[in-house]
Amino acid sequence: MATLDALEISYDRKVQLAQFEPVTVGSVATFTLDADDDPYEVYQQGQRSVQEMVERELVERIARKKMVEIGPSVPKVKAVIREHTEVLDDEMIDAIATALVDE
Repeated sequence: MATLDALEISYDRKVQLAQFEPVTVGSVATFTLDADDDPYEVYQQGQRSVQEMVERELVERIARKKMVEIGPSVPKVKAVIREHTEVLDDEMIDAIATALVDE
């Protein structure tokens, strides 16, 4: 019987910021399994991690671009981020917005 030693998980997301300005962000991660790991559980945890990395990069790009229009305001940047993701939690959104405004 074959054994599963590693899982490769990929996730891509594309958004249209403005006409003729598509942005695509993607990531691939490889997870090594131990003998007692449940492959499905490792896949689920890995998928969440990869998706969160991509979503974070994407909303940071979008928020940087939108800050030109809205100014460096944490509440406004948080609102922009919330418009573009359903994956990131409030704590992560707050950390991203604060870091971008403080740059």
